[in-house]
Amino acid sequence: MGDTLHHLYIEHQAILHSIGVLIAVFASTFLTRFMPFIVFRKRAIPKSLITLGEVLPPALIGMLLVYCFASVDIVHTPFGLNELCGFILTASIYLLTKVGVLAVIGGTIGYAAIVQTQILHTLLAVI
Repeated sequence: MGDTLHHLYIEHQAILHSIGVLIAVFASTFLTRFMPFIVFRKRAIPKSLITLGEVLPPALIGMLLVYCFASVDIVHTPFGLNELCGFILTASIYLLTKVGVLAVIGGTIGYAAIVQTQILHTLLAVI
């Protein structure tokens, strides 16, 4: 009996913890999305903030590229070609469509297909 109550208590605590996390995530997302509209409702947006809005997206993409390619193994087969093909596919889809979400989804699916089929590994083994 005591063991059952203990398990129910643990499950109840887990549910409360999950609800607390969801509320915290909702509140922080809500605040970060709507706070600028509240703060700058009656005054002009500072030039430094506008500059950050223009400079940060390309800087973050550059950081993501460095992070993604940092662990690429160029010494062993397939010599980083999987990653290079995924990058080229993603960039090509974006340049053709100008739709970022489509490029990310298409590049991810293409990269996953290349890695899972090991097509480049097989082709390079033949050569």
